[in-house]
Amino acid sequence: MDHSTPYEAAVVITTRNRCDDLRRALHSCVSQTGVQLEILVYDDESTDGTSEMVASEFPNVRLFRQDRRVGYIVLRNRGFHDTTAPVVFSLDDDARFTDPTTIRQTTDYLHTDPMIGAVALQYVEPHRTPKQGYMPETPGGTQVRNYIGCAHAIRVDVARQLGGYREFLVHQGEERDLCLRMLDAGYAVRYLPTPPIIHEPSQVRDHSNINYYGYRNTFLFDILNVPFPDILWRLPTDIVLLSKYRITLKTLPSRLLNTVRSLFACLWFLGKRAPVSISTYDHYRKLVAHGPIDPKTLSRTENLENRGYRQGG
Repeated sequence: MDHSTPYEAAVVITTRNRCDDLRRALHSCVSQTGVQLEILVYDDESTDGTSEMVASEFPNVRLFRQDRRVGYIVLRNRGFHDTTAPVVFSLDDDARFTDPTTIRQTTDYLHTDPMIGAVALQYVEPHRTPKQGYMPETPGGTQVRNYIGCAHAIRVDVARQLGGYREFLVHQGEERDLCLRMLDAGYAVRYLPTPPIIHEPSQVRDHSNINYYGYRNTFLFDILNVPFPDILWRLPTDIVLLSKYRITLKTLPSRLLNTVRSLFACLWFLGKRAPVSISTYDHYRKLVAHGPIDPKTLSRTENLENRGYRQGG
């Protein structure tokens, strides 16, 4: 591949032991049209033949294989420096585009305003239930609080300017942390209802790590970013909300343990506290959060079956 190509955008996918999911994601990437696109795959020490599959079936994809596991946040940051493109689309290995013009539409939209730091893209989770909640119907161009890792595009220069993701977060919460810092620097995250990305969360995941880092990073977000005096109510509120979320007598011990472990772990990062301004935080709190939309709302404008929604992409 000629890496001197003036790419307009790049897709960065980090992966570990999800070979079949990744294959489907990559097919949706190479089908994108109307844009000079670079695709970068970071294999985080897979043992299921992931790298061999990519090299054999997608020879034009830039493949980076890790001999030692470093985590997806570290690898996403590498993507900001390994590409020559001005815009990076992050796609989870268990997600896929449903329309070949999504990247073209998004890059065109970014050209309309240099102060759009990132774009939150429309996505669906087919197996999500109404009880789990959906993003409210939101007009295109609306400024939103954050973007989700499986469905967004970000300006590379903005990501580099802000130092990328905080790698000590390890897992979860890195997106909203960067989005708040982006807002404090004067950039907006805007919502674009492109043809929906489909995200089907893989069952190949470490739930114990997800639970622990979910707690720790929620508390760290408050400690690192929330200004005084808001932190005096925000941190205790999050402690209570997380501790009692779907709690049962069976889960009570693990909930309490995660809370205590997480709070103690946060002590190591007190020196990194760099709160945003009060006005930034007030603005942030008023914005709608990015999330999956209710697939039923698409029936008026989208034929998902024709886009491969039922067939799997």
